Amino acid sequence: MRTAHEDFKRIVKHSWETDVGAASMYKVLIKMQILKKALKDWNINIFVNVVSKMQQVEDEGRRLSILKLKSSSGALLNSIDDICKEAAGYFEALFTSSGNVIHNDILACIPTIVTSQMNEDLLCPLTIEEVKAAADSIPQDSAPGPDGFSGSFFSSCRDVIGNDIFAAANDFLAGGPLPRAFQCTLICLIPKKSNPEHIGDFRPISLCNIIVKIFSKVIASRLAVHLPTIISDEQGTFVRGRSIAENISTVREMVHDLDRRVFRGNLIIKLDMEKAYDRVEWDFLDIMLKKFGFDQHWINQVQRCWYGSWFFVLINGKAFGSFQSSRGLRQGDPFSPSMFIIAVEFLSRGLTNLFTSGTCQPFKFSRNSPLVSHLLTPKNPPSLFQRQPQELNPSLIQKILRRIEGWKSKLLNPAVKAILIKNVLSSIPIHILSALNIPAAVSNSLEADFADFFWGTAEGRQKKHWTKWARICRPLFEGGLGIRRLGDVMRAFSIKMGWSLLKGKSLWARLISAKYLPFLLQSKGRSSQAASQVWKEMLNMLSFAIQHSKWLIGEGKVNFWNQNWTGRGLLAAATLSPIPPQLRDALVRDFHPSSGSWNLSHVRPLLPPPIFQMLKSNPAELSDREDVLAWDLSTSSAFTLKSAWNGLRIHYPRLAWTKWAWNKALPPKIGALLWKIIHNAIPVDSAIQKSGISLASSCECCRAPHVSAAPTPTLSGFAPLSIQLLLASPASSNHFVKDLDPLFCHGKSAMKV
Repeated sequence: MRTAHEDFKRIVKHSWETDVGAASMYKVLIKMQILKKALKDWNINIFVNVVSKMQQVEDEGRRLSILKLKSSSGALLNSIDDICKEAAGYFEALFTSSGNVIHNDILACIPTIVTSQMNEDLLCPLTIEEVKAAADSIPQDSAPGPDGFSGSFFSSCRDVIGNDIFAAANDFLAGGPLPRAFQCTLICLIPKKSNPEHIGDFRPISLCNIIVKIFSKVIASRLAVHLPTIISDEQGTFVRGRSIAENISTVREMVHDLDRRVFRGNLIIKLDMEKAYDRVEWDFLDIMLKKFGFDQHWINQVQRCWYGSWFFVLINGKAFGSFQSSRGLRQGDPFSPSMFIIAVEFLSRGLTNLFTSGTCQPFKFSRNSPLVSHLLTPKNPPSLFQRQPQELNPSLIQKILRRIEGWKSKLLNPAVKAILIKNVLSSIPIHILSALNIPAAVSNSLEADFADFFWGTAEGRQKKHWTKWARICRPLFEGGLGIRRLGDVMRAFSIKMGWSLLKGKSLWARLISAKYLPFLLQSKGRSSQAASQVWKEMLNMLSFAIQHSKWLIGEGKVNFWNQNWTGRGLLAAATLSPIPPQLRDALVRDFHPSSGSWNLSHVRPLLPPPIFQMLKSNPAELSDREDVLAWDLSTSSAFTLKSAWNGLRIHYPRLAWTKWAWNKALPPKIGALLWKIIHNAIPVDSAIQKSGISLASSCECCRAPHVSAAPTPTLSGFAPLSIQLLLASPASSNHFVKDLDPLFCHGKSAMKV
């Protein structure tokens, strides 16, 4: 990276210290323009091959160029001028307001929720820590906007530019106008499908200037704290503490009930909002913000994030057109998701009002379950798998196979392949695994494709798999390559759902608790035969979640029987007789009278003597703080998927040799070679003969009349030149090389330390 070069900071500091007499935002703009010219000259002088590399990138980009397109009338456009004119006209029309008049009476369903304290929080003085956190939240390798500065520049040069950026952010929040150069946005076209024909087949991604993203992120971060109070439970996206997977699971639960008992015209309707981000009317959003009770000063801050935006369309790497928008939210702006769900809240509360007013009859899961009139999920939620292997979702497998096919032509070493499997292939099904437990046949098929890619092919035939996939999927320091089994990932997500159920705050958790928890307690943990697949999948891991969680008592608003506050499981599961109706909903604080003593006389006949004595000896201490559910598998007591995965997987002893094989002093490909040698995964004569293939009885290295053995190569023979040079270098006196040498000199026994 250029930012790591020793001269980079010096050039930035020299250019940034230029004395500029202007307002804060214009001062930053001018300094960035001066710095951009200096960095461009330095880039050409120091990195002399940068021009040729840029030419290579441009040549590669021509394969992805838009060479032809159909107009809105169906005519075929072949010239670049016609294509650019069509694209610019399409997006200018898309981002131009319809001019419809919005009447306040249609917003009667929107309550005033924002309190004066919330407005004070949103308008409090800006701190430099907020600006720093906003800059750090933007990915360092994110695509730059028209000014050419990426997120890594603002993070790496904070000590030089930080004060000016903070002053500019303060100026913006105080009402200062954004310079037009900051308002410029590039529209990057991402194909929605292969072989797009119309301009509507592309998804417009807005490439904003990073400094504008920092301003937007500051406002968005302040609003994020209060969104759970403002946004209704039916919206599961872009709200802190909520999960898209829970909404998808609720939909599956509703489908299960409708399929099981169809009567009185039960119906599910799926609605799709096309170009939803791009069609949001600013006037409508302004009225929504006022109805919710946001302060006008804060609304003005929000308006400055999008008012006056100028757009250019990127066609084949070049910007064309120039128009000013009057509606729409920029995809890529950190503040857009928050504004979108506030706009959609009108639809959400309007639908709820239809059911609560009696206009429509709601569907009820059970007598005490909450009303579920609608749910908002992603545009393309994960499809529901059938349990029959022949009906598996083919798109997921085909997507992975297409990605693998694109890599087969490249000469990739095992270390690179392992990285691609961990970070690319394994992440493709993650959005499905978060909401569904896919059949074992699917996960086995996917892992078989991963293994085939790792071991490679020769002349169109699959190479031998020298090590079991289960061993490859162990952590690095337990002798594997750090790839996670898909089955373990699915179980970790099921534990996460169980954790959400135990917290009991979300709509999904309240619904599942009302529907299944009474039967679960009566049956001592057994599942109902009529239960849905969602419940059965989660129930398998619910006991694990209960075992590793505990309510830390504060106010005492924790159910005495059905929540684990003792650290020894649910008391309801250990009762000697049914809990009386008057005690079923008892809270922990109900056994703490105003006198402060611990009164358990009513529950003594219901509990075994050892448990009763334990409760009597360890009374709950109430306080003013909120009850908190703690997770004992993480040091922070907060639930993480990583800690859940680490807690449920099979653990193996840590191996000493892995400390050296994956040491930073060795390139990863050498560490992968050491791993293959130690696991007898090198196809030498002895290993090949052991697999049942007959060979001539002579060594290919020295022609001696014996068979070569894989794990005992000497440094003068089999070891790669890079390792020989490393051990022969002056650095060979360090402990790393001394401990590495026995791996090659003393054979198999040394490698299994």
